[in-house]
Amino acid sequence: MPVTVSIEGLDEVDRQLARIGIEVRGKALTTAIRKAANAGKRQAQAAAPVGTEPSGEFPPLKESIKTKVVERGERIVAIIGPDSKARHAHLVEYGHRMVVGGPLKSGGRVVGFVEGRPWFRPARDRAVPETERIFLEELRKAIDRLAAKASGS
Repeated sequence: MPVTVSIEGLDEVDRQLARIGIEVRGKALTTAIRKAANAGKRQAQAAAPVGTEPSGEFPPLKESIKTKVVERGERIVAIIGPDSKARHAHLVEYGHRMVVGGPLKSGGRVVGFVEGRPWFRPARDRAVPETERIFLEELRKAIDRLAAKASGS
């Protein structure tokens, strides 16, 4: 589920970024996004439910949460979420049917429903203010470093 974040004060930062080279700007943005995404990752890890029984089939959700920063055209995007080993993450988040006797298509039958325990979406929502703050802070630091470098300091 994509989330779009609007950050106040970004217009001034954007004007300052426009004054620096495209390659340096991309590096500054990537660094700022990565640091902000790591704050979101920490929130999700802290909120991840812990099972009561160890399972070799499913790794703990907390350990499965990863961040990845990618370029998509002219955009730099952070992806935060469980990796492919945590195939059960969506079942915990949204809930699922309890089925006995094998898959439904092979004669299994539904005997109940396990309620979802939302953890990722609430953690994401709680992380937004901190990630915005870190993003702007890191961009400002990069701009200050570049300005100092350009002035010969």
